[in-house]
Order: sequence, then C-alpha cells, then structure tokens
Amino acid sequence: MGFWDKFKKEKPAAGEGAGSNEITLEQAKPVTQSIVARLGYPCRIFSRKASYGEIMAAYEQALQEGRQEGFTPVLVPEDSVLDEYQGILKKDGYSLESILSSEPESGEELLKKRFEERLEDGQRQHRVTGEELIGKFDGDDRVIIGTS
Repeated sequence: MGFWDKFKKEKPAAGEGAGSNEITLEQAKPVTQSIVARLGYPCRIFSRKASYGEIMAAYEQALQEGRQEGFTPVLVPEDSVLDEYQGILKKDGYSLESILSSEPESGEELLKKRFEERLEDGQRQHRVTGEELIGKFDGDDRVIIGTS
C-alpha cells in the first residue's frame, strides 16, 4: 500500500454531510469529471446552487478529519484551464504524488531567491537598484494580512 492510499477512503454519498447541494460525479460537468479522475483522491462535489456557508461547513469538517488522519483538504474550483494544465503535466511526466511528496521551500526563502533573481536581471539589463525594484519604505510598520 502506497503512502497516499491510506487517504483514499470512501467519501460520503452525495447529499450526505454538508447539505443537499452536493452532487455525484455522474451529475457533474465533464470538466469536473476529468479533474476528479486525474486527481484520483476522494472528492465532494457541489452544484452551483451550494452556498458559501455550505461549502465552508464541508471544508471545516474535512479540516477536522485531516488533522486527525494526516491530510490537508483542498478546495478546487471547476476550471477548464486547470483541467488543461493537468493534462499537460501528465503528458510531460509529472505525477501528483511526486509533487506532493517533495519538501516545499519556505515562503521566506522563496521570496528572497526570487527577489535576488529579479534584482540581478534588472541590474544586468537596466542598472536597477533594489529600492527601485520594490519602491521606498515609508516607515509604516503595519502588517498586511491576506487570506485566500
């Protein structure tokens, strides 16, 4: 049994759990069916009639289960571009398991590396300084918190 197999358990039947706007895979649009087939993990699919609260209640429930069982749930919107990219990645030999099992870079290190790359490119091409690249710091130490 592979590492990810322990998380591939039966999902609740459509209509169970969060609300009545949950649909079966057969009821979903073809693009949704394609995304779910490529992911290969348990999914709960909601119709467009589902409210924000209904979807978030299901997500909160999945977060609780994930904390106990060692997985992180993800909200994936129906998107033909995502479906197309999944196909390209598969064709190019990428696997979801290898991507998910790789050790992620810290956000701070990633930002530092990308900033240094941009600064080097700017200096080579236009003699740009770091201050010109990011702007002047005005001394305001407020923290901006973003959520997604």
